Amino acid sequence: MFFKKIFKSLSIVIFLFFLIFLLIYLLLVHRPQSIFYITDKFIADTYSIEFEAIDSDKNFLSPNIILSEVLIKDIKNKEIIRVEEISLSIKIFQSIILRNAHFNNLV
Repeated sequence: MFFKKIFKSLSIVIFLFFLIFLLIYLLLVHRPQSIFYITDKFIADTYSIEFEAIDSDKNFLSPNIILSEVLIKDIKNKEIIRVEEISLSIKIFQSIILRNAHFNNLV
């Protein structure tokens, strides 16, 4: 009886974890500007990423994100990189199975 309750509780926690992870992933695929907002605010303290437009093909298994008029600046607001367009596509399942990022396209 005790093990059934633990198993049931653990199953619910794992299910909720994967559900939350899936919802966050779907949000990032459908609103790719969120990725750069999170990166800019929480991860990258020494540089900032600016872009004119961002688009996603909303493919769940292999999302493709296209950024146009990309500008990367350092902490002193000095321009590091300026690019007209960047296209990035990643294979999700292969990345998980191989335990490293497997890019389709990086142009």
